[in-house]
Formats: sequence, structure tokens, C-alpha cells
Amino acid sequence: MICQKDGTPIIGEDKWKVTSKDGLRTSHYEHCLAVINGRAEILSI
Repeated sequence: MICQKDGTPIIGEDKWKVTSKDGLRTSHYEHCLAVINGRAEILSI
């Protein structure tokens, strides 16, 4: 998670929503990876 200032995460009651403690803008990215023959392959592009 990339945060503008305070990156302390606050996890919502639904256990899915995550915000930063300071309430400013944040960004979160995820990718699915597979390790094949010792190399990482990104599956979610």
C-alpha cells in the first residue's frame, strides 16, 4: 500500500476494506505470480 503520509493501515469491520490512519490518498496493487523453473511469471497482466 502506498500512502501520502502515515501508512499505518486501518482494516475495516468487513475485513476487506483497508484505509490509511491519516485518511489521505492511498493506492494498492496486487498481481498473481507463478514461480516456474525458478523465475517469477506475472499472471495478472
